[in-house]
Amino acid sequence: MSDFGTATLDLTEKATYRRFFPKPVPKLTEFWNRLIHHSIARKALPQSPPSFTIVTMKQVLIIDESPMFREYLRLKLEDSGIEVSIGINVTDGISKMRAVAPDLIIIDYHLSRQGVMEALRQKKSDLNVSNAPVIILAQHIDQDRLIELAPYGVKKVFTKPVKVDTLFSTISGLLGVSFTIDESPGIVEAHVNDNIIFIEIAQGLNRDKLDLLGFKITELIDLYDIKVPRVIVMLSDITLSFADTPNMEKLFDTVVQSSKTKLRHIRILTTDDFVRKFIKGRKAYDGIEVVSNLQYALDGLLSGVDSYAGKTEETAEIISARILQADNSEDPEAMALKFGAEAKSANPAGPKAGG
Repeated sequence: MSDFGTATLDLTEKATYRRFFPKPVPKLTEFWNRLIHHSIARKALPQSPPSFTIVTMKQVLIIDESPMFREYLRLKLEDSGIEVSIGINVTDGISKMRAVAPDLIIIDYHLSRQGVMEALRQKKSDLNVSNAPVIILAQHIDQDRLIELAPYGVKKVFTKPVKVDTLFSTISGLLGVSFTIDESPGIVEAHVNDNIIFIEIAQGLNRDKLDLLGFKITELIDLYDIKVPRVIVMLSDITLSFADTPNMEKLFDTVVQSSKTKLRHIRILTTDDFVRKFIKGRKAYDGIEVVSNLQYALDGLLSGVDSYAGKTEETAEIISARILQADNSEDPEAMALKFGAEAKSANPAGPKAGG
C-alpha cells in the first residue's frame, strides 16, 4: 500500500485491475477503493479491547502519640509502596479508620487502655475493617490483657523498645508485601549517660540501623530533655575503607542532623586512621574532633560545663564502666537499635507479647 489510511491502489493492484477492466468503471472503482480502505482500517484496529490490571495499594493506619516512631514507620512503609494514614490519638485514629478502611492497624496500647479498647470495638463493629489485622505496641502487657485483645483481630503484641526488623517481618506476613532490609553485619547502640549521647558502632555500617539511629537520637534528646546535646560516636571492632564512604557520610550526616548540635560538641572515638582522614578532608564536618581516648573526648566536650569541672577523669571511669552495659529495658523508648535477629531469645509467635 501507499500511505497508511488512503484508498488508492499500488502499481501491482492497478495492473491487475486494468487487466480485467480495460475501461474505467466508475462504480466498480469506487467499490474497489472502499473495499481496500475498509481492509486497511480493520488491520489498523486492535482485534480485541485492551485489558487492564487494577493494582490496589495497601493501606496501613498508625495510631501512636510518638512523632518519631510514627515518622520512621511512615517513611519505611511508603518506600515499599504502602499508603500510610496517621492517627495522633485514639479519637483521630477512629476517624481515620472509618475514612480509609485500612488493611492493617498498628496502635500504641498506652494511649489509654479504655481508648484503645474503644478503637478495637469500633473496628469490630465496622464491616469495612472488622477483618483487618491489628498490631499492638506496648511498654508492658500482662496475660489477662492479652486474652482481652484476642477477639479483635490482634495478631501480634510488641513490647517497647520495638525491634524493627521483627516488626517489619510481621507486617510483611500480614500484608504480603516485601521490605528491603540491609542484612549486612553491624551493631548500633545509643544511650545517654550524664546527658551525653553515646553511640557505639561495631562490625559494620548497616544502612537500616543508621536510618533508625537518626530517630533514636531525636527520641533520646526528647526523653532526657537534653538542652545542649553532646555526642560521642565510638567506632570499635571495625575497619573502614574508601568503599565505606557513602555509609560513613550517612552515619555522620545522621548524627549532625538528628542531634542539631554544634559540630564542636561531637567527638569521634576511634583508632582508625581512615576515619580521621575522612573527617579532616570534608568541610561539612569541620569542627568534629577525632580522638582515640575517652577521657580526652570528655575533656573537650565538658570543658566549660561547671558541674564537670575537674571531674572528667572520674566521669570517664564511670562512663567507661557503663558503656554497652546500659539496661534500657525500663526506659520508655519506642525503638530498639538491636534487631530481633540479634536477640538472645526468640520472640513467641501469635498474639502474645514480643519484642
